[in-house]
Amino acid sequence: AFCVWLWNLRISYPDEEIYLAFIDISSCFRWPRISPDLVGAFGFVMGSIYFAANAMVFGSVVSASTWEPFRRAIAALATSYYFSSGLVRKHWSLLQLVQWDAAPGDGVRFARARRCGLNHGVFNEDGSRKATPHWIYVDDNLLADIRAGMFRTLAAAAEAIFTVLGFPAVAVRQCAVALDKWKELFVS
Repeated sequence: AFCVWLWNLRISYPDEEIYLAFIDISSCFRWPRISPDLVGAFGFVMGSIYFAANAMVFGSVVSASTWEPFRRAIAALATSYYFSSGLVRKHWSLLQLVQWDAAPGDGVRFARARRCGLNHGVFNEDGSRKATPHWIYVDDNLLADIRAGMFRTLAAAAEAIFTVLGFPAVAVRQCAVALDKWKELFVS
């Protein structure tokens, strides 16, 4: 599906650079909570101390399936937020941390993509732009858009992650977006 989106971007934007980015969600398996009845089954011993786990643990057989509803909700919300006005401004403090690849030179020619019965580009029949979809594999959100759309795409992703997992409150909990990786994000 991601390659199909790239192909459709190239159909609609034959002479523009397509930028790729990914966002990492912090410790994704700790977000789904464990029922109090099952805490004992997921606990662990270190030395002589028993630690009761109240959230999923990395490596558990059920961690991936309990994360799945969160992943799907974030992807759906991020796609739906693409056209929300004000998100770029709201998340500008995050967006300004992103590093961008230099624009291609004047002599660069991109490979051409042709429309077909299955691929019509990223514009609807009425001429409106389709929202950029989000592909989340475990805790990584893979994104592709042209530069003008990438700001909205990144802001929509941040808003969706914060909507589902909680807005930053570092005094209370870890930020849901892995800020260490966000600061190293190189959109190219």
